[in-house]
Amino acid sequence: MPTSLKLLCYNALSILVLLAVWWSLTHAGKPGASVSPHAVWARLSDVATNGYMGASIGESAGISAVRVVTGWLLSGLIGVVLGLIIGLNPYGRAIVDPWLNYGRCVPPLGYLSLVVLWFGVGSASKLVLLLLSGVPLVAVGTAAAVAAVRRERIEGACSMGFGPLGRLRFIILPSALPGILVSLRIAFGAVFAALVGAEMVASSSGIAWMTITAVNRGDMALVIGCILIMGVFALFVDACLQRLTRVLVPWAGRA
Repeated sequence: MPTSLKLLCYNALSILVLLAVWWSLTHAGKPGASVSPHAVWARLSDVATNGYMGASIGESAGISAVRVVTGWLLSGLIGVVLGLIIGLNPYGRAIVDPWLNYGRCVPPLGYLSLVVLWFGVGSASKLVLLLLSGVPLVAVGTAAAVAAVRRERIEGACSMGFGPLGRLRFIILPSALPGILVSLRIAFGAVFAALVGAEMVASSSGIAWMTITAVNRGDMALVIGCILIMGVFALFVDACLQRLTRVLVPWAGRA
């Protein structure tokens, strides 16, 4: 049996075991496990059909998906550009690096009150918060990947007549690409976490807003269903990023 198929079977088995444990705890009457998988599925189906607080679950999930993907893509674009600047230019590193490290170390939700005060509770404040979450991670990761490019490769390209753009295109970016992709993958998790926090605190739409609203109303079946939807979406995106990494840099991770 191919290795990929074996791994897929193990993944399916782990999910089945989790569902079996969940079902067993429900029927054993354990505290906090009174909501069965069937009840969660029935509640999600009902909300998908009839809506919840004026919004369907598909609409709420779609709003959050658009927000997180937009914030992540912009964070990736800005972060890669900044990372190249500070990775290739020591003066640029001296200017930008302290601010990026500060932004990377401070939890993004720590800015939430200030961001809401400046930009309100609409989409603009959420986008700013997502950029604060993702840009420092991508920039620092890109700079580290660029700095790790072997000097002899760059010097060899210089001796062959490559200019700055040629060295960037044919030497630096291909060599740094595995590290850049890793930083983008890490940044997605940070951006998604920031969005969940922002929607729970200052929003009137989105899947996390629906989750916290269901918590306040004691609708545990919907709470669990929303959490599962967020988890499935995050796993799907992460699997896509892993696949993209294998396609773009098939040599990464090989001896």
